[in-house]
Amino acid sequence: MKEGDMVKVVQTLGCGQSPRRTRDWGNALIISIQKSEPFFFSGQGPFDVGDDVEVMLTDGSLHTFNSKSIKEIK
Repeated sequence: MKEGDMVKVVQTLGCGQSPRRTRDWGNALIISIQKSEPFFFSGQGPFDVGDDVEVMLTDGSLHTFNSKSIKEIK
């Protein structure tokens, strides 16, 4: 996944809910990717929280999502 790729954005809402709630934002174009460092919590870790991906949706608006919400369109 890199800048300029077309992607599908499906955001997971909340955590620990069954069934999982999602919001489908539709297709988008990746504008930028901000790499995040793994973090440690109380001596445990590293934990990978994913990168921040800025995208332009089909309506022209810009939003930032976690990389786990992004699926590349092949």
